[in-house]
Amino acid sequence: MHTALWRLYRLRIRGGLRSLGRKLKSVRGAALVVFTLLALGLMIGPNLVMAFKLNHEGIMGASADGFREAVPVVMLLYVLLSVATSLGERAIYFSPSDVDFLFPAPFSRREVLLYKILGNVMAAISVAVFFPPALIMHIRSLSAAAVGFFLAFLMVNSLTMCAQLVAQSVTERAFTRARKAIVGAVIVAAAVALGQAASRGFDGPWQQTLVEARHSPVAEAILAPFTVFAKIIAAERLVPDALGWAALGAVLVVGVYALAIRPMAMACAQTLVPTMTVTLLDWLVFAAVASLVPAAAARLFVAGMFALPFNWILFGTEDFLFLLYPAAPMATGSDGFLKMGRAMLFMLAKVLMVTVCGVVAAIPAGVVYFLTESVPAACLVAWLALLLPSLGILFVAAWAFRRYDVSAGVSE
Repeated sequence: MHTALWRLYRLRIRGGLRSLGRKLKSVRGAALVVFTLLALGLMIGPNLVMAFKLNHEGIMGASADGFREAVPVVMLLYVLLSVATSLGERAIYFSPSDVDFLFPAPFSRREVLLYKILGNVMAAISVAVFFPPALIMHIRSLSAAAVGFFLAFLMVNSLTMCAQLVAQSVTERAFTRARKAIVGAVIVAAAVALGQAASRGFDGPWQQTLVEARHSPVAEAILAPFTVFAKIIAAERLVPDALGWAALGAVLVVGVYALAIRPMAMACAQTLVPTMTVTLLDWLVFAAVASLVPAAAARLFVAGMFALPFNWILFGTEDFLFLLYPAAPMATGSDGFLKMGRAMLFMLAKVLMVTVCGVVAAIPAGVVYFLTESVPAACLVAWLALLLPSLGILFVAAWAFRRYDVSAGVSE
């Protein structure tokens, strides 16, 4: 990250402390600070006293196992809420002063994102300091819980940040379909888990049904990334019990954040989400038609096979063009006039790209069919030939993402 951004963040911290000091000089500000400290003391103090008593009696963290079961579910629900609603739009927030002074500065998109991630790390430190004492009745080790909450906060924030970056880089319709598909898939998975638990026919209360559903194979697979952080939070000791899980959690956090700053990873994610969403819808339509017209099943299977590269090329091209010609959601004046030309340019470019890719795939497929007279072999060669332009689109989209000017998408 640029040295000027490090200096800017140090100045922000110094400015915050100076502002707090000015508030303490006035009666009104001092009263508010005292009230805040008292409120925090009343929230944490009794828990610390009770925890000290329970620890002295040897029953500290009696409810830690139940808390460990709830942490992955809460993390997943928060991420889904961020994706399904406007809450995710706050994952990357830039103040008006950032837009006016930070965006026009000679900083790359990656450096600006790193600057925002640095703020998230500081927020995670605050969470690690506050949450363990507040929830000390449900944990066994303050140090392990602090590390777990620190990494859990960064994991949730990194996932919402990646979702928001994808939302800003694809069309609104595609992102709406994608997040609906994600939420729908999780709802279906939850229904399957509950169905598996209920099918066992036990006579216990509904709480037991939820516990059984929580430990079903479907739920365990979905919650596996979040379970890592729950194990850290509920560990008896940081070393050695939680050390391995903490290392794995750190790798997960760094890996997800890397998706937000690596051009190739972001280009792939921006193309993958709408591509898979539309492709799944195509497959559902083809399957429904094949069930009604069995004679066309073979042709529909071939069409479904080519749906994936076809959609990848379309959305990859649109992603590349968006990064070259970004536009504000609401355009007025001359921007509105240019938006019409932009839409026509996008349509023409996608038609030309699909045509060129079709020719690239048709030439080797025709040669194979001429030599073998096998339609399946020709279709397979054509499908493999489409991988070359698909990969090329990914590389040019990554190049466009690397050179993308964040100030170009700001409406004047």
